[in-house]
Amino acid sequence: MTGTKEQRSNHVANMKAPMYTFLISFAIFVFVFAAKEVLIHQLINVNFSMINGFLDIGMIICLMLIYNTAYYAFVVSKKTKVLALSVGFLGAGVFELLSFLMVVYSNYNKQIDLLRLGSMLGNLNLMILFAVTIWARTRISEDAVTGDNKSLIIMTPVVIALLFLGATAVLNLTFLRTESFYWLGPVELTLSFIVCLELVLLMVLSAQQYYGEHNTHYISIISAYILLLISILFANFLGQYGQMTRFFSNIFQVAGF
Repeated sequence: MTGTKEQRSNHVANMKAPMYTFLISFAIFVFVFAAKEVLIHQLINVNFSMINGFLDIGMIICLMLIYNTAYYAFVVSKKTKVLALSVGFLGAGVFELLSFLMVVYSNYNKQIDLLRLGSMLGNLNLMILFAVTIWARTRISEDAVTGDNKSLIIMTPVVIALLFLGATAVLNLTFLRTESFYWLGPVELTLSFIVCLELVLLMVLSAQQYYGEHNTHYISIISAYILLLISILFANFLGQYGQMTRFFSNIFQVAGF
């Protein structure tokens, strides 16, 4: 009984980190939401567009660093789920880079809300990435990869690039045939809702793995998912306030990754 009580005490102490992360992050969100008009007035001369561009590049670097770590973990373990994670983050990094370039070079079209387009593409990227992560987390089999994995690593960015270019071509046709992108709002909200559900599921899975394996590494992962969830709240509840709220969303997203 003593050992059990000690374990419970350790669990409670360790879980304080995600709780504090949520409370502090949510408090920042509530503050920005309540003081948004004052902040916009006070920070009107700040070039948030340029800052967000640097944060987008930072996010791409974060994704590629996670891919690098996951790939070398796969080299050691040879497990299918680890390979899936590495490929997932590689694809997410390439997708994020292409999304960034598309938004930058779409300034010629004044009929589309570029912030909403960027948010939709970002949510689509996160939805795919977290779907791969959930698959890897819930995969029970620890089977090893026996085939040539180098071709998969090389082909992933090529496939992502081709799919993205195809989607861009469809969007360009839409540019020419419609006066507005009225469908961006509903699509963005639907994707963000799915991403939030995926994040909650990943938190539950991480908590289960923590209590099962007593590995504090999962505590950090839960805290990271909380930061990513708060970034989604910023993007959706304050997205209409432009680059300033996108700045807060990007800060939490980069911190989460």
